[in-house]
Amino acid sequence: MNQQIKTILPLAAFAAVAMTGATQAAATAGIITPVSISTNGEGAIYSALTGLIDGVGLSGNGDSGDILTETHAWGSSANSWHSNNGNGAATVMTLDLGGTFNVDSIHIWNDNQSNSVVQRSVKTLDISFSSDGTNFTNLIDNLGDFLLPTHVPLSDGLTPVSTLSFTAVSGVTHIRLADFQQHGTTFTAMDEVRFGEAVPEPSTTALL
Repeated sequence: MNQQIKTILPLAAFAAVAMTGATQAAATAGIITPVSISTNGEGAIYSALTGLIDGVGLSGNGDSGDILTETHAWGSSANSWHSNNGNGAATVMTLDLGGTFNVDSIHIWNDNQSNSVVQRSVKTLDISFSSDGTNFTNLIDNLGDFLLPTHVPLSDGLTPVSTLSFTAVSGVTHIRLADFQQHGTTFTAMDEVRFGEAVPEPSTTALL
């Protein structure tokens, strides 16, 4: 009897540790950083287009361990995208995720100029998904409203992230963003973009 107890207790302890780890993993969504980005040529790019995915301008350069707590400094002359065709509706961006993911959210750091002209921040957009970089499906039209930066003082340009979630799409290798709409002015702009990876719930078998 004593021997049986000695055998069961370590297994129970192991199960408790496994359960704790699985719970933490399920509660922490992954951040997907695209490896490349291209457009159809519509829109003026200040600095390089890769400024939207390289972390430059973020308070921790995207390396803090919790990128969603980082703010982005104003940068119309570097590390941001501004449309030059009215409201940006003609712009189409294609982002290569560098792997295959289950995607359930988009994170953007909206543009916030030092002159406080924040109305050019992205309000909404269309998003679609591909598993081969050529064929895009599961279009979500007018995904929702990203937040307009309202922190004080606006002139510091330290914009927090704005996140919109959607039903997870599996097997995604590329994402297309299009039909950008802004909060007010004739330009549309944003500073950084990332995506969220849906973390599956652990199965009972995996826990055991």
